[in-house]
Amino acid sequence: MCLKCDKIGAFSHFCKEVGAFIRDFVDRHHIAVVSLIFLMSFLVKIFVLNSSGALGADYGAYLRWADVVKGLDVVGKGLRYPPIYPILLNLFLAFLDEITALKVCAALVYSLIAVPYFFATRKMFGGGVFPAVASLLITFNIFYSEMMGWGGNANVLAFAFLIAFLIFWVNGLKGGSKRDIFLAAFFLSLAVGSHYLLAAYLLFFFLVFLSLILLWRISHETLAFKPLAKNVLMIGLIGLAFSVPYIFTYKHLLNSAVIRETNFTLADQRTLGLSFYVAYQNLLNIVFVILGIIGIELLIKENKPLGLTLATLFISGCLPIFFTLHPARWILFWPIPIFLGVLAFIKDLSLKPKRAHRIIRVLTVISMAFLIFVYILCSVPYLYDRVSYYSILTPQLLDALEYIKWNTAADSVIATSGPFKRGGEGGGHNYGWWIEGYADRRSVATSYLRFLIYYDEREIAEKANILFSGTHVLLNDFVMTAETFPAGLGNPEIGVNIGDFYEKLLFFADSETIITCGSYNITLSSVKWNTTFTGNIIETVYNKNDSILINRSVYISDDSTIEVSFKINQGNGIDITKISIPLFQADFVDLNSYCNISDKDIVLEMTTSIKAYVKLNVSVDYEGPVALSFPEVGQKFVLFTFDNPKDTIKFKFILPKLVSARSGQMKRFNAYELIEQMGIDYIMVNVNRRRELEWFSKDKSRFLKEFKNEEIAIFKVITKP
Repeated sequence: MCLKCDKIGAFSHFCKEVGAFIRDFVDRHHIAVVSLIFLMSFLVKIFVLNSSGALGADYGAYLRWADVVKGLDVVGKGLRYPPIYPILLNLFLAFLDEITALKVCAALVYSLIAVPYFFATRKMFGGGVFPAVASLLITFNIFYSEMMGWGGNANVLAFAFLIAFLIFWVNGLKGGSKRDIFLAAFFLSLAVGSHYLLAAYLLFFFLVFLSLILLWRISHETLAFKPLAKNVLMIGLIGLAFSVPYIFTYKHLLNSAVIRETNFTLADQRTLGLSFYVAYQNLLNIVFVILGIIGIELLIKENKPLGLTLATLFISGCLPIFFTLHPARWILFWPIPIFLGVLAFIKDLSLKPKRAHRIIRVLTVISMAFLIFVYILCSVPYLYDRVSYYSILTPQLLDALEYIKWNTAADSVIATSGPFKRGGEGGGHNYGWWIEGYADRRSVATSYLRFLIYYDEREIAEKANILFSGTHVLLNDFVMTAETFPAGLGNPEIGVNIGDFYEKLLFFADSETIITCGSYNITLSSVKWNTTFTGNIIETVYNKNDSILINRSVYISDDSTIEVSFKINQGNGIDITKISIPLFQADFVDLNSYCNISDKDIVLEMTTSIKAYVKLNVSVDYEGPVALSFPEVGQKFVLFTFDNPKDTIKFKFILPKLVSARSGQMKRFNAYELIEQMGIDYIMVNVNRRRELEWFSKDKSRFLKEFKNEEIAIFKVITKP
């Protein structure tokens, strides 16, 4: 037993010696250490951005804002974004091409954050290895890997200024000099000038901190409330004064949708559980959050102002989750206080012998070091995965942008529906921001409205959403249906309003609707057609040999049921012996389950591209027999067959009302009228969007194909009716 104790003691002593050596080395060479961490992070991130081969949508938006700062404003609305990141980007654009400048600026920002975090940790916990570990965690973590993928660069720059603010904030709470107060206020203003969310976050921060110290003062008389509150208010007010140069970009927010909307206005199941999507990516995220909270609690007992500061940082990142439109964005504020809390936990465990038995403490600290090492390693492949997932600027898109930039007039307007990917049905802005930022042309792009801040942007996006839905569109507050001619798909298409977008669920296809006339088969897309609005009904007449084959009418009833009727015209040389009508699920829509109550009644449970759950009923109103089958071939999931059809076959789609009623009006739209109203000169589509590509390719009287590669096709509008 004694020998075993001696071995354990020797191991413990060895660990202490190693720890002391590392601590002394970092203390003596702390500038070199933080510089090495910065350089390592920069090189890793540049490598990932280069090897992944593409950049996310927000990178294109940054080019647009950088242009506005320089005086090139293709949209004409001025600078409506905090200016510091666009100014920084312009410094690199002065001597680098656009793509290289974006990559270098991004890698710089995500690495620069290590520097203030190192010195903030050093200020809070003293020297030793803790500042180095903190810097590694803040530069190599799952949260910021996610952000770099979609392009949260300005947000991370604001985080760097926030951390620098904390360094002098801590001094100010200790009764620091005027210099500390002014520097804290200065870095606070830089955070405000970098990103909108930081301004909101800091407002929460000051309100929560004042509330906490007041509550603590009421329950614990030992806290000096007045001098603490005085310094807090001085920093806040001076910081507000320093922020005046950036306030002009915030005035636009006062009359924007972002001020009024909450996460409860949408119907795509954006629950609080969804807001923790980043945490699900790696179990260690959850471990660190728990340990960080424990560490913050321990720190409050030891150093109340510092502990309350970290608690306030964490609480300020939690409160907005419950009522803002993008709850997951606020989780990205957690790493700053949580990693400091983890270090407070480790320090408390390693330096206070009474907390636990010596061996348990040593093993726990070693385990924590191992977990941190694994976490940092995991962040690199995760970064590559996220950058690839959010990538938009493929070589093919870049070629298309180059074509637009050099082959279209400077005042051209480019309409686009965006990439072909899950969650991208309302993602036209992914292309649109690059069109405006790289090609310097104004865009009209589809979008989920939640991703747009300003009403004028949303008004344009709403029209674009309708334009790309089809040539003839009917909608009310709850549902949409549209016909697209001369395409053979989406004839018609059925969609439901999820709050800021009409998600497509199902569609018919003329190219797959087979008519048997005697001994031969034809499809509806192979015969002549003519589509018109008759009131609020879309009427399509199909002719064969100058005789009417089928009349199809599509309309929305008063109770929001979508009805699609096929009137069969027998006689006059027409002898239809069978008609097969398939239904297809829209792109990236998941058919969770179906239940055929009868051959004329089906219940479907579906999940849309952006994860809205929809339960709907499809019924057939027809006097004769119906043969029902479920081929499950590609997107075709149900086939209705009618032998010797006669009279009218009516399909009824009963969809849920996922949102509250607004105007209560039925509206109809013609795509060509919208093209004229918005002054669209070119249309850019992803070639995998089959319905749109077929529509613009076949309608040669209105569109001329000018560019096409493996991903993108560009059509010039040659007739504006």
